Amino acid sequence: MHTLTVGLGLAIVVACAAGCRSEAPAEPPAATPAPAAAPSAAPVARMPGATAIPVALPAGATSAIIEGTVSPGTDAEYVIGLPHGVLLTAHASTAEHDLDVSVHRGDTGAPLTDETPRNPNFFVATTPATLGYLIVVKAGEQPSPFRLEIEVPRRLLLDPPPAAREVSATLPAHGSLAYLTPAGVPVTVDLTTAPAGAYLTVHGLGGKVFVKATDDKRTFSGAPPMPNEGLVVRVEQGETAGNVTLRVSRQ
Repeated sequence: MHTLTVGLGLAIVVACAAGCRSEAPAEPPAATPAPAAAPSAAPVARMPGATAIPVALPAGATSAIIEGTVSPGTDAEYVIGLPHGVLLTAHASTAEHDLDVSVHRGDTGAPLTDETPRNPNFFVATTPATLGYLIVVKAGEQPSPFRLEIEVPRRLLLDPPPAAREVSATLPAHGSLAYLTPAGVPVTVDLTTAPAGAYLTVHGLGGKVFVKATDDKRTFSGAPPMPNEGLVVRVEQGETAGNVTLRVSRQ
């Protein structure tokens, strides 16, 4: 694992290709009703501030993990450059709860619309242009040591029939790669080639977990929870580096 210590007491932990073991996001609790709140204000434009920290995914990686602390009433800002049309997910959490996250265009400050508003703490959006994007982590009422995961999964295409595809990569020990299945398509996923100790995690774009790390599985069959969304499938390497092959097919 490589850790870069930066200003403001923050540490950036580069994930996936650089060797971080990443867990699927925690499924949002279903039984706790949200307190009544006044209608939220319309999102406002926001440009990167002087303390915004640049973040870059290493070559071949699909995610980065950032650890830091925000004081009450303050925000943490990060800027990441991304190409047009990729899916960006951002999720920030403390040991006790999730934190609000927003994403803005770096050129105009215009906010991106969260494509999964049913889980406001798990931001998902498709990038509208090739440029820098501002990610804002908003503090709660208490000082918050937090963990922010930024992920850009690779899209998997299963058309035209026969609808099956194999993808291969070389991963370091404890590295991972994330893939996005087609929207609304039930799939079967098999990790056909990988060193001992490799496994899969699977979650929906709203944060719903289907396969977690402790399940220690190499196969999964299922459908996305919403017809307009895909599933994020992560190949997680074990203690041994090596080649992995993932086979994805329509059910």
